[in-house]
Amino acid sequence: MNSSNQELFSDVIRAMSLVLDLDEGRKLNHAWRAGVMSHLIGKAMGHPRCDLLYHGGLLHDIGSVGLKDHIIHHAKMGFEDQEAREHSSRGAAIVRPFAPLAPIADHIAHHHEHYDGAGFPNGLKGDEIPIESSILQAGDIIDVEFRGMPANERMANVEPVLRYHSGRSLPPETAEAAIDVLASNQELMADLFDPAGIKTLVYEVEAVPPEAENYSRLDLLGQLLWLSARMIDAKSPKLMGHSVRVAYYAQKIAQALGEEDINPWDVLWCGLLHDIGIMGVPRQALNNCARGESRRGAFERHARFTVEIISNIKDLAYLAYAAGSHHEWYNGTGYPFGSRAEGIPLIGRMLAYADAYDWLTSCSVEGPPLEHQEAMAKIRRETGSRFDPRIAPTALMVLDSCGAGALPLPKEAMEFQRLFMTDQADVASLTPDKRAVTLTPEGRGAMLGQAEEWVRVVLSEKLEILEGREGVKKLLGSGASRIMQMMEGDAGTQKFLAMLEKSEKKVISTDLAARNGVHMEAIFLPRARGWDALLRKKSGGGHPVKRLSVLYQSFLNSLEAIVFTDGKGFITDANKAMLDLYGYSMEELLGQTPAMLGSPGQNEVYNEIRRKLEKQAGGSWSGELSHRAQNGDEVTALVTVNSLSDSTGNAVGHIWHMADITERRNLEKALESQNIKLERLNQLKSDLMAVTSHDLKSPLNVIAGYAGLIKETAGFASPETIAKYLDNIIFSVNRMVKFIGQILDAQKIESGKLDVEMEPLFLNELLQEHVENMATALQNGDKRIIFQDKGGRRKVNADPERMIQVFDNLLSNALKFSPDGGAVEVHYKDDGGDRVEIFISDEGPGIPESDMEKIFDRYFQVKKQGTHSTERTYGSGLGLYISREILRMHGGSISVRNQAEGGCQFILSLPALQAKD
Repeated sequence: MNSSNQELFSDVIRAMSLVLDLDEGRKLNHAWRAGVMSHLIGKAMGHPRCDLLYHGGLLHDIGSVGLKDHIIHHAKMGFEDQEAREHSSRGAAIVRPFAPLAPIADHIAHHHEHYDGAGFPNGLKGDEIPIESSILQAGDIIDVEFRGMPANERMANVEPVLRYHSGRSLPPETAEAAIDVLASNQELMADLFDPAGIKTLVYEVEAVPPEAENYSRLDLLGQLLWLSARMIDAKSPKLMGHSVRVAYYAQKIAQALGEEDINPWDVLWCGLLHDIGIMGVPRQALNNCARGESRRGAFERHARFTVEIISNIKDLAYLAYAAGSHHEWYNGTGYPFGSRAEGIPLIGRMLAYADAYDWLTSCSVEGPPLEHQEAMAKIRRETGSRFDPRIAPTALMVLDSCGAGALPLPKEAMEFQRLFMTDQADVASLTPDKRAVTLTPEGRGAMLGQAEEWVRVVLSEKLEILEGREGVKKLLGSGASRIMQMMEGDAGTQKFLAMLEKSEKKVISTDLAARNGVHMEAIFLPRARGWDALLRKKSGGGHPVKRLSVLYQSFLNSLEAIVFTDGKGFITDANKAMLDLYGYSMEELLGQTPAMLGSPGQNEVYNEIRRKLEKQAGGSWSGELSHRAQNGDEVTALVTVNSLSDSTGNAVGHIWHMADITERRNLEKALESQNIKLERLNQLKSDLMAVTSHDLKSPLNVIAGYAGLIKETAGFASPETIAKYLDNIIFSVNRMVKFIGQILDAQKIESGKLDVEMEPLFLNELLQEHVENMATALQNGDKRIIFQDKGGRRKVNADPERMIQVFDNLLSNALKFSPDGGAVEVHYKDDGGDRVEIFISDEGPGIPESDMEKIFDRYFQVKKQGTHSTERTYGSGLGLYISREILRMHGGSISVRNQAEGGCQFILSLPALQAKD
């Protein structure tokens, strides 16, 4: 394997082991110590594959990532927890699919088996245990036993401790080899438990499995990062598959955007690694056991961990902040550094959409996962505040079509995820973009394709170069001890560096010029005590001409309206979207202030914006403004104003982003009244449960009661009595059947599945027959139905069964609300026009005016006059709703009005068939 691949392999595996040892934000270095000691013990024993021992030691606890506490705490308690006792088996399952590390899977699986048979998971003993597993256990034991021991006592306890384990936990020859390595090497013992010392020891080991030579560099990186993603997602059941899905969504967004400056391979790597810092988040926070600030703080730290960990992988250091910035908010209120707008890497802004969508639909710790449309609605609501509004149309389109909730899952997405379940993946097939496949043969950062490689430089707070001098020398042709010594002597550059030395810690991206004329891109990532600087040569040299710069082209072509203003607030430039939105020409805008767009009376708002921006250097403002286009149309805009500074930090103007939300606001206004109706409907629908339980239970109770009476009195009751009981049962059955039928009809109406079978018929005859049947059924003549037919002999195209259902609903209601001795009048009218009408009038109390608009709503019931507010009338509240919908299906209508003489009148109208029909 070439040296570049060796470095890549070692960097990623070391980073993975570092991740394993994050415990509440602290680095325990347990895996590093186990890896170093396993390697040294293996060499002392003459083992032929010390590379496997080294990587086995680094990853021996990879199966513990989902435990509540770090594995070191379980070791101190004797592995009483059953889940902790299974970590070795889980770890083997994680690494086995990755061919270069497949041989260590069994070593990891058995590294807690004891020589005397008292270990786990299988109780192996003696020669049944692979010698490699025993060597890993020796490295493990050394850290567990000596980490809490005072430094001045460690050397004296080497032999007693290891001889205690000899013949118990360890084979005697393994224990003796460990004693030989440690007993005479006090410096090694000191370095093992010194943070700087152990880092040196880890980076000194050169051990790469020869199996990795079977991979191209691209596939090697893809497989390593897939393995990392599997480890990350094993942290919690909620995270399974999260990293791969986010990588897929983000890469699809990148491809759809088509940004020339964004390499889709970079997006893939960032997607797989974006949550690597989550290994430092306690599992109880991920599983929603922790609450409040403790959980929020844990989540905020994970983004910083991501930046720090990826910075240690030299080939990927240039992506550290891009991967860790997916929790930055567009308005500057996110984390880890509070960057805003274009200060957030574009990859990070794409990841924000992908991560949020998958978190909402698959991984949420706030509650059950959201449905696809709910998640999309939430993301849309937060566009402009949390998410970049410029890329919103593309990102939302991709998520809507490719999201896991947008069933069926696209075949491409399934193949993408399936690819990462194989052990011999052709990673190059993941993207059609071939730029990134052109690898430079030696340099790091090859995933940039044709771009210059990045050089990572670790700086102190005083900008002294702590690490990376060789890279600087290679980049510039000369070395230096302070970064200021490398730069041009012009006042602007020196002033910027002086500002950097004193600035608050936040990510800064800028251009720098070296003394030898080399122009560089620079990204400064804050560290606890200094900076990580990423430097690379600018292709073409010098600062690009404004009109040709990528930034300016992006400004010109943006779908969002943008204007630039100078330090005094006057407009100096505007893009096409701005001119199209407001209808002004460039000449009309230049030299004006954005206040010219404001609606009358908004001058004070603009004065407030100006005062805020002047008061706080580098400040910003965002909010909703009402504008007026040149033609007088009202435009509602979501406005974000950000300060622009030169390389010295001096404010030079502002950039105004104006997102047109006029249509959204108009829709919101239009929906406001609808929302009130929906809220009322939801309340009514909730009440349906009580209605349903009552109206189903009541007839069932009657049926059960009379059936019981029949059973008890069967031997002596008269036939007339039994017949009466049966009549009551039949009445209750019919009542229940009708109620259930109404519920089913309402459901069919809502789903568009209610069938009508039309036929020409004389509607007046159908109505008269039904009225006579109902009149006959009335008991004791206490109420009457009067029918009058005023019209000709024209047919109506109708479904007779459905029309009888309508008549029955309306007549039953009219009789129910009419007083004893009252009459219900039914008038059929056909005056020769294009419609026939039916009038059904009762003598009841009428309908309160406040209920008129709701009378045909689902589940709504009018209370009988004089009833208490908690009482209801008999019925489902669906009859009038169903009647209205049936009439609509016939091309008809229904309305209601109160009569001056009392009672109410329902008017039905249906189209009549003409003679030629």
